[in-house]
Amino acid sequence: MLHFSTFFWSDCLELSFGSKDLRNLCEHAHYAAETLGADVAIQLRHRVADMFAATSPLDILVGDCRPSNTDEGCMVVDLCDGFVIQFSANHVSNPADHDGQIDWRKVSRVKITRIWNEDAGTGS
Repeated sequence: MLHFSTFFWSDCLELSFGSKDLRNLCEHAHYAAETLGADVAIQLRHRVADMFAATSPLDILVGDCRPSNTDEGCMVVDLCDGFVIQFSANHVSNPADHDGQIDWRKVSRVKITRIWNEDAGTGS
C-alpha cells in the first residue's frame, strides 16, 4: 500500500489516529457516511485531504483550525453540522515556543484524537 505522507508528500503533515475506529472513519467514506451522516463524511474527506496537503496545522486553510475549547494542547477543524476533527501534536518531543507551549508552526506530525459534534458533545 502506498502512503501519501511518506512517498508523495514527504514535507507534508503526517497523520496518525487515536483508534482503529478513527482511522476507519477517515479512510473509508462508506463507513464514515453510515456513522456520521453523508454531509459530515464528505467534509471529513475534504479536511483530511487538506491536512495531508498542509505542512503544519496552521497551513490548514479551510475549517477554521483553532485551539480546542475542551482539551488543552489540542486543535480542532470544523467539518459541518457542529462536527469537528480534534487532533494533538504527535512528535516524540513536541516543538515548543519560549513559553513552553506547543509551537504549532513547527508541528509536522499530528494524531487525530476525536471526531465529534462539538455542539452536542457526541461522536467518536
